[in-house]
Amino acid sequence: MNVEKLKELKDALESENEINNAIRAVREQFEREHSELFRRRDNYRETISNLKSILTENAEAGYEKDGLKKRLGGIGIRVSKIIDYDTETATEWAKEHRLCLTLDKKAFEQIAKTQEIDFVTMAEKVTVTFPKEITI
Repeated sequence: MNVEKLKELKDALESENEINNAIRAVREQFEREHSELFRRRDNYRETISNLKSILTENAEAGYEKDGLKKRLGGIGIRVSKIIDYDTETATEWAKEHRLCLTLDKKAFEQIAKTQEIDFVTMAEKVTVTFPKEITI
C-alpha cells in the first residue's frame, strides 16, 4: 500500500469536508437572508403547476374535439404510440422468430410499433408541451 498517497487522500478528504461545511454555512445564511424571495418563488412555482395542470386538461380536451396539435399560446400536442404486451408471450415470439435468445425489450418495441403482432395492443399517448415563452 502506498502510504504517501493514502495520507494525500486523507488530507484531500478532510479539506473537501471543510469546504463543504463552509459552503453549507454560506448557503444557509443566504437562504435565511433571502427567505422572502424563496417563498415568492415557491408560490409562483405552485401557481405555474396548477395553471399547467388546468391548461393540459383543456388542451387534451380541445385536441380530442378538433384534432389540432398547435394550441393557443404556443402550447402543443405530441402524440406518441405506447404498446402493451405480456413479456413472457413476447419472449416466446422473439424466440420463435429467431430474433434473440432473450427478449430485447427496446428492439421488440420498435418492431411492435411497425408490425402487427397479435398479442400487442397499440394506444396513443398524448403529451401537452409548453413553450419557454407564452405568445398570445
